[in-house]
Amino acid sequence: MGDFRQPNTAYHLVFVFFFTLAVAARTTGYVNCQFGSLRYPFGFSDDYPIRFNCSTNGSAEIGDFAVEEVTNASIYVKIPPMCNREFVKVEQLFRGNFAPSNDENLIFALGCNKSSSTCSINPRFLSTAMSANTSCDSLVGCVDGTATKTTADVMSMGGVVNRTGCKYLLSSATYVLENNNSATALAFGRLRLDWWLKEGCSNTACSENANCTQIKLQDGGLGHRCTCLDGFHGDAFTVHGGCRSGNSVDEVISFKVKIGIGIASILFGLVVVVGVSLCLISRRRKTFNNGRKQNLKALVQLKHYSYAEVKKITKSFGQVVGKGGFGTVYRGTLSDGRSVAVKVLKDSKSNGEDFINEVASMSKTSHVNIVDLLGFCSEGSKKAILYEFLENGSLDRFISRRTSMNMDWKTLYNISLGIARGLEYLHHDCKARIVHFDIKPQNVLLDDNLCPKISDFGLAKLCKKKDSILSLLDTRGTIGYIAPEVFSRMYGRVSHKSDVYSYGMLVLEMVGVRNKERADQNSSSNASSMYFPEWIYKDLENGGSGRLIENGISMEEDTIAKKMTLVGLWCIQSSPSDRPPMNRVVEMMEGNLDDLQVPPRPVLQIPTLPLQESSNLSMDISV
Repeated sequence: MGDFRQPNTAYHLVFVFFFTLAVAARTTGYVNCQFGSLRYPFGFSDDYPIRFNCSTNGSAEIGDFAVEEVTNASIYVKIPPMCNREFVKVEQLFRGNFAPSNDENLIFALGCNKSSSTCSINPRFLSTAMSANTSCDSLVGCVDGTATKTTADVMSMGGVVNRTGCKYLLSSATYVLENNNSATALAFGRLRLDWWLKEGCSNTACSENANCTQIKLQDGGLGHRCTCLDGFHGDAFTVHGGCRSGNSVDEVISFKVKIGIGIASILFGLVVVVGVSLCLISRRRKTFNNGRKQNLKALVQLKHYSYAEVKKITKSFGQVVGKGGFGTVYRGTLSDGRSVAVKVLKDSKSNGEDFINEVASMSKTSHVNIVDLLGFCSEGSKKAILYEFLENGSLDRFISRRTSMNMDWKTLYNISLGIARGLEYLHHDCKARIVHFDIKPQNVLLDDNLCPKISDFGLAKLCKKKDSILSLLDTRGTIGYIAPEVFSRMYGRVSHKSDVYSYGMLVLEMVGVRNKERADQNSSSNASSMYFPEWIYKDLENGGSGRLIENGISMEEDTIAKKMTLVGLWCIQSSPSDRPPMNRVVEMMEGNLDDLQVPPRPVLQIPTLPLQESSNLSMDISV
């Protein structure tokens, strides 16, 4: 069945494609855990003096902060603007082998002591520079190396955290060189950490062809860094042969080439994914378009009206006779004098799928118990469907307004039998099985002879007869008539048996059950929440007729009432497999009462709509 859509492989592949791009975008400019771009003393395990954590998106982290870059002297982390980040988080950036540089950073904070603001930046400039609202709830303080009152190369954690008394860590900035290293600028949202290994240069040895840089620490101690001389590459901390001259193969592969290989692998994978996705989507689109073309062919065979003609037929949409979930119904008159019902569809985001569904479904039907489709209008977003007009309107008028007693039981029986025959035709006699999915009193129209006609195929689904199971991505129907498997798959698979359930609820309502329940509401506050078939079962099990009928009726009418009740109860069984198909329902309605047994009580009890609301679900007619 061409209309049904399921999540397919192509969609999953497209998702993977865009997800991969998203990950690549997030990790660009950050140290990646997977490319092996770090060398000693950096790593992701306890075997390395300076250990980073690996985030879920593959980037290195120090505490809550992402590592953006690692150089021979520094580690750069990102501190994006945030008003409510506790200032003590900055302690994560002070460790035994690294700390914020003393003279290269500015730390922006909120709620600081006045004496802690050792530098001044215009708040407007700060807000513009970081593209964020930095006013927050208090003034922005600025902390630099002078606040720590130390001659060390790195900041003192006590000086930054304790002496400033700041409450929130807003962001940061660090000085960077630009214009061929001839000028400096501030890089906002970034913080420079200087790193080292323990012991001063006099107590350690670097590789041949390497320099040792001594670092003054906050506590008065010393640290060191080893760096290969210009023209040499390798591990400066390895005493023998760590720094080698020239662009050795090992050096080339160690970083940029590995990243290049990784990027190339990702790009190749994306090309494969996109290729397969486009192929599958093209095939899917071709299948869908073929089904859509077949539906549109049905439209060509029908009378097509322009929007101007529709406006003329309805006398500028002057007489509203009904409203539904998909549009408004107007009464109109054709040039030959025939009355028509004109359903003008609401604007939809589904590319007219509801319109195609209804017209294509109706164009395939011809039955006395199915409303006749007379034509359609489709001009851009303006879409309308023209049906035969039925003076008596919908069945809802007769069973939701306490007028059902004006109909004798024979008439009620004939109406219910006609609806069953209409559904039997849709399920078993059409070239393609049609499942209506919205059987309710408002969608059953009555002609002058009270012959029922099923209408409103906006939710209908077409499928091959051998395909008894349908796939739905949404719940469709009206509360009180929806089969349990439609709103929860735990009760079974969705199929034509879903219409059987709705029919059963409709029949039970026709015989006056809900009118009985409405009457009970006047005397019992709990009646409105009662599951209405329950009391019928109790009465039937005790030999009664379900108390559905008034006193003084004939034996024939009593038989009709019991038959309709039993058929309705069989149709609302919780499991679809326990419900009879519509051709069997017709046989049950036409057969003898003695052949019908009392069905088991449904396992699931579905509350109905409050009855005061049921009569307001539609107006006189709904197609």
